[in-house]
Amino acid sequence: MLLVYGDYSPQDLIQKISSREDKYNICEKIHISKGLDAIKGRIDEYHAVVLGDIPASERNILLKYCFEKRYPLLQHSEDIGYYDHECGKYSPV
Repeated sequence: MLLVYGDYSPQDLIQKISSREDKYNICEKIHISKGLDAIKGRIDEYHAVVLGDIPASERNILLKYCFEKRYPLLQHSEDIGYYDHECGKYSPV
């Protein structure tokens, strides 16, 4: 999976996700500053994405893109855990 992150280090998120080796594997990370076109190109190569701490405007664009392409999508929030959009399941960590 590709991890898209923003201003905060993605290391904690990567560690949490890596604890579920049976389900998730972060292969690459990309900062939101690389631009939406570059990020969409990387998403197309992985066909799955984790959205970290990115601004809502970019998050919404990437959410829509992933839904249109039917790519698996995982979002993270420190407060709620993970939401797997492909399965429609919440997984507390």
